[in-house]
Parts: sequence; C-alpha cells; structure tokens
Amino acid sequence: MRECIRCGKSIPSIPGVDKCISCYNKSRDFKKLKISEYFGMFPLDFGWSFYLTPEEYSLIPETRSLGMYFKPFVYEILNKIEKKNKIVKFFKDIVFKYSEISTCNRRKVGAIITINDRIISTGTNGSVSGLPHCDEDGCLIEDNHCVRTVHAEINAILNCANLGISLKDSILYSTDFPCFRCISAIGNSVIKSVVYFRDYKDKYNKKILSGISHRINFYYFDGNLIRRNNG
Repeated sequence: MRECIRCGKSIPSIPGVDKCISCYNKSRDFKKLKISEYFGMFPLDFGWSFYLTPEEYSLIPETRSLGMYFKPFVYEILNKIEKKNKIVKFFKDIVFKYSEISTCNRRKVGAIITINDRIISTGTNGSVSGLPHCDEDGCLIEDNHCVRTVHAEINAILNCANLGISLKDSILYSTDFPCFRCISAIGNSVIKSVVYFRDYKDKYNKKILSGISHRINFYYFDGNLIRRNNG
C-alpha cells in the first residue's frame, strides 16, 4: 500500500497511480494517459477475473483498441480493486489468526470459506476429532509429512458437509497454497475460487492445478494485488 499524494488515504501500490479515486475525480488536470497504456502497466498474471465481472473485463480490450483517454470507466475499476483488496486483507488477517490454533507445529495453516464475503466455514491443521493431537503426542511422520494431521482446507470443506452448507460459488482463503490432497478435494467440490498468501509446493499439487484451473480460479495475494495462478 501507499498514500495518496493529495489526501494521504491508503491506496494500492499500482504503477502510475498516485491518487485515490476521490482525488482523481476531484482533479481537473486529468492525466492524458491512454487506457491502452494504463492497463499495460498491470502484470500479465493480474487477477482480472477476481476483481471484475466477465462483462466488465470484456470492455478492456475494446477500450484499448480505441485508445481512449483516462475516463470514469478506469476510476470505477480502481475503486473495485481498492474495495476488493480491503476485503482480501481482512480475510488474510483472519486465516492467519486461525492458523495460530493449529495443533501441528510443523506447519500452522488456517482456512476459511466465504460466500458473498460472509464466512460460512473455518478450518485449521489438526488431528481427527477425539484423537491425540501433534502438540500432545508428537507428529506421525511418513515421507517427511505428518500423517496425523487433517489439513485446514479439508476441515473447512468437511465442516460445510457436516452442516449441509453448499459450497457453490464460494471462495476458499488459505494461508498456504493447497497440498496434493487438499487441491484434489477442492477439485471435487463446487468451490469457485481459491485465494492463498504463501506458496507451497509438493510433488503433485501443481499438476492437479493445471487440470482443474479451467473451472476453479487460483489467486495469490502479494499484499497489494491479486495475481492469477492457474498453472
């Protein structure tokens, strides 16, 4: 994040953007910056599908080709990005707080599932209900992985199943990119998107990603912007 040069309000650290939406709208000296140039500043893997509807995104190539100047259309998009980023940061704080109560100290992971920005389920790394936890009896290690632990993403999905809550059009937020077993479970669900904040690589999780990315979007949040990671 950075500060607006006019009012000091926090704004996303987007190249070429130095004022908040309000100050841009109040300003009379509109930048003579072509939209084609402006959108070219965003990274190629920018998560447009997270911020915009397909209809909104479809306007961008058309606007680029017209070479129009900075217009309210761009302000509206920036406003959407600001609002979405606030929500993502809020949920990021929550999943990392939840991760603190994970009972496996090898890796503390938290996950939440939301629909329309409302939390419907949570999960942390922990043992099967009623059985000893890693912080009580130690980890059970096999192939350098703890097999005593049920992962946070799985627990969040199972909580919905136990309560009869549909995952249709939901977003799963996790501290880490899902492992092979978790991404397999996500692939068999109707979760719409996954947002994660730390990368995690195992032998097969990225292979599963490439096979399901046509129907489930995966996004990495770097603290400022969402980046799409669909393998």
